[in-house]
This record gives sequence, structure tokens and C-alpha cells, in this order.
Amino acid sequence: MAGKTRCTAAEKQFRTMRFARMIANGATRSDLLQYGAQEWGLSSRMVDDYRAFAMKELEQDWNLDRQAYAAVLLSQLNIVHKKSIEGGNLAVTLGCINTAAKIAKLFD
Repeated sequence: MAGKTRCTAAEKQFRTMRFARMIANGATRSDLLQYGAQEWGLSSRMVDDYRAFAMKELEQDWNLDRQAYAAVLLSQLNIVHKKSIEGGNLAVTLGCINTAAKIAKLFD
């Protein structure tokens, strides 16, 4: 432990969010182990700690009730819908309309 210093709160937050982005993009534990060791000199135990912090961040990002999540999806879908109309891609436009109707449960 000689020569090693603790990271700051800002560094901890940066590392946690970096791991969260990596996990969201499909990184595995072995990917995180390799990255943590190369970038920050972390042990496997510390990588596992950061991985746990990152997973909690991701859980909080998606801790929405169904109605709130449907609103987020409909908002994102509306953007795709507008861009598909601008681009003249009617197949995508129709897909957006159908998907929005399903999310809104218009066909139940």
C-alpha cells in the first residue's frame, strides 16, 4: 500500500460513471478488470467495488414507474418520428406510429 493514495470524491464519481457507461455499452467484468488495471492501477477488488457503485447508478437511472417510463419512451419515439418524416422514410414513420399506439395501449 506504500506509495498509493486514495482517490478524491470527484475521481471516484468519474470512475463510477465511466464504468456505468461501459456496462451500458456491454462491457463484461473482465473488460472492467482490464480497463481498471490499465487506466487507474486498480485491483480486482476495487474494480468490483466500482462495478457495484456503477450498477447502483444504472438502477437509479431506470428506477421509474411504468407511466413515467412510457412517457420517456414516447418522447424519444416522437423525436425518431419527426426525423423519419423529415427524411421521407415512411416505413419508419409508420413503425413509430404503431409503436406509440402500443405503448399508449390503444389496441388493448
